[in-house]
Amino acid sequence: MAVSAHPGLGWKIWKAAWLEAYNEQDTSLYDKHFIDSPYAATDKSKHHFISLPGVVAFFFYPGSYLFLFIGMFGLGLFAAFVEISTFKLCGGNMILCSLIAQVVAYRYASFGYVPQQSYLLFGTIFANLLIIFLLEKLFAAASRRYPALFNRTEAPPAKA
Repeated sequence: MAVSAHPGLGWKIWKAAWLEAYNEQDTSLYDKHFIDSPYAATDKSKHHFISLPGVVAFFFYPGSYLFLFIGMFGLGLFAAFVEISTFKLCGGNMILCSLIAQVVAYRYASFGYVPQQSYLLFGTIFANLLIIFLLEKLFAAASRRYPALFNRTEAPPAKA
């Protein structure tokens, strides 16, 4: 609501939001431009507080409903791609899919502060998926080559 009621929406603020850099000694762009921040008077040398607009408000910075719709649709497609990739690369592990989907949803919910650094989170997700995929392939190949190491079925106890 703070973003939609703001009179200074436009592409200039959208660009400024993407260029925002992490700074512990300063409040966020959202705190400075959109709300009366309760953190403005805090000692910034000791504490770093920020308010987060969320992804919906962030995509409304330009003031365009069409852009908001396209942005949200694109983020939904990207989240689906991440989840499908997790499912396919990690052997259909539903628990891992749920965990990765929760991480993506949390990033979307807390989106708005230093958005350009999202590549760190998503890069880490895909690097981990690749590592899990490669390890699964390695263990599958090793179990075919050395079945005695991987098939630890014990003989039933002898009857007395």
